[in-house]
Amino acid sequence: MRKDFELNGNVLFVDRMGASKNTRGWPHQTTAMLDSEKRVCVASEGLLVGESVEGCAWKIEMTCEMTPGKKLSDLECIYADGIHQGESVPDISKIRVTCHLMLDQKHLLNPKIRAWPNHFGPGFWQRVSEPLTRMVNTCYVQDCNNALNDLWSIVANIPSHAACVEDHIQKKQHMFAEHIIHTYPGNLFRRGT
Repeated sequence: MRKDFELNGNVLFVDRMGASKNTRGWPHQTTAMLDSEKRVCVASEGLLVGESVEGCAWKIEMTCEMTPGKKLSDLECIYADGIHQGESVPDISKIRVTCHLMLDQKHLLNPKIRAWPNHFGPGFWQRVSEPLTRMVNTCYVQDCNNALNDLWSIVANIPSHAACVEDHIQKKQHMFAEHIIHTYPGNLFRRGT
C-alpha cells in the first residue's frame, strides 16, 4: 500500500463510511487511488471515532507521514464525500494541503445521502434538483451557467435558499462542476466515483 501511494498517489479518493462496515458505527475510512495500471488500490485505511473534515485531514496527513517518500505537497487532487454531520461544503484550508478538493457528485445530489437535499428540504428539493443536476453534470461552461440561472430564478424570492445557493453552490462550483473538474491535471475523468 505504501509503495503504491509513494509511486502513484497524487490523486486520492477519500471515503468516510459508517455502520455498513462495522457494528460499532465508527467510520471506516479508505484512502484509495489508481495504480500504474489504472486499477483501484488502497493507500491506507483506518477507523475514526467521528466523521468530520478534520478527521479526513488527519487521515491524509498520517498517510503521508507513514510513507517517507511522499509529502503533502505532492498531492494534486482529493475527491471526498465532504458533507457529514451538518457540515456544508468544506473549506479547503481545513485539509491543510495545497491541492484541489473535489466533492463526490453522488453525495451532493443523492436524496438518500441528503447533502443538497438537506439544504433545501424534501419538498423544495423537487423544484431545484433538475437545474442542480444539470449544473453538476454538464461539460460546457454555458450550459452550467444556464442551469445556475434557472436555479436562481427558482430561489430568488426565498432569502434562506438564495443565501445557500450563493454561499454553497455559486461560490464553490469549482469543487463539483464537471466542466471545471475536467480542466484539472490528474482529474482522471473519475468524478470521485
